[in-house]
Amino acid sequence: MLDSRRPVIPIGVEEDEDYVVVHRNGTFRNAANIILREEDVGRIRAGYVCANCLEAQDAPFPKECWVCKFPMADQQAEYLAKAYRGNVRTGPSSSLEDELAALDELEERERMKGRIVTPQIIVPRLW
Repeated sequence: MLDSRRPVIPIGVEEDEDYVVVHRNGTFRNAANIILREEDVGRIRAGYVCANCLEAQDAPFPKECWVCKFPMADQQAEYLAKAYRGNVRTGPSSSLEDELAALDELEERERMKGRIVTPQIIVPRLW
């Protein structure tokens, strides 16, 4: 069963170079892209989580968020439509095979230079 009170924990946060935030004191900084699990995005769409502060709610689409007072019933769908950028892939863009091939190539180049490549990890024998 879906635990509606489970907190939303972002799996990543990165600086958004396309948007800036202006603070009350007039300073500027880049906005942030918050990367969430698909399940949590679904909970936001279903109204169980505030789109403004990511706080879990007791019931879907309450009149306002109990923490930040965001008007969820009236503005959650519109806010999400403006803020949601779709699914993004996280993690390395190369495959494991590509990484292993790059390591082999690096090792071969070191051998060609006359350097001896030795393992960096020594595992003691236990028997």
